[in-house]
Amino acid sequence: IKADGCLEPLIITYRRKTGETFPGDTVSSPLRDPQGEVIGFVGVIRDVGARIAAERERLEALEMAEDANRAKSAFLANVSHDLRTPLNAVLGFAEIIKQQLLGPVGHPKYIEYAEDIRDSGAYLLDLVNDLLDISTIEAGQRAIRREIIQIEPFLTECVKAATARIADGATVSLELPENPMPLIADRRSMKQVVLNLLSNSLKFTPAEGKIVVTALREAKRWRFCVADTGKGIPRENLEKIASAFERGQTNAYSTADGTGLGLAIAKSLVELHGGELSI
Repeated sequence: IKADGCLEPLIITYRRKTGETFPGDTVSSPLRDPQGEVIGFVGVIRDVGARIAAERERLEALEMAEDANRAKSAFLANVSHDLRTPLNAVLGFAEIIKQQLLGPVGHPKYIEYAEDIRDSGAYLLDLVNDLLDISTIEAGQRAIRREIIQIEPFLTECVKAATARIADGATVSLELPENPMPLIADRRSMKQVVLNLLSNSLKFTPAEGKIVVTALREAKRWRFCVADTGKGIPRENLEKIASAFERGQTNAYSTADGTGLGLAIAKSLVELHGGELSI
């Protein structure tokens, strides 16, 4: 009971004249005589059975969705682990044949085929690694181990790694503040974020184009930006582009390599650090 004599709202089970019971949301106020004495109460009862049933169904549906999501993540993780071992064998043997480490192959076409096998296997291994990453992140199993990261050598390393895979791509430059403060973050995760953003830019920026990576300290946070002079992304697709398995979905994007997991992984890893990814 409140200080003014009103009863706190509560749900009580009531019985109708037919014998049927229902949950009633009950509120009441006191009736007072001219002297201020309480002589009774006025109550209002509202049947909230439908509301409670809807809430119960919502919670059950949410639990089922979470169970399905966990099952999906576990399946992806298991499949990814199972695929890695044979893929590494395929890549290793293809490389041995390509380099003719055990002697001449005998026909130059076989060397070309070995190179195709290696490239296809490397692409498939990248896909498996992406699936494993997204499944472990969604399952909450990706651990963050923070360490001190020096900005300039870290970003220089990322640019070298990204451009090494696309030797004839656009020009990539860095714009950094003088003597920047270090970043405290998980090095492997942050490298994955920057590489995914750079790889995305390199895919869609022509060789004569430019990509600029900037770093700016804002209050107690770092802002990293990867900007390019490539095709760009249609405005109507910006909201979903960082969702798993999404792409820009223009004709140019739909023919590009990749499964659309790179930006989704980058977004998830940034959010694990308490940051945000905007495109």
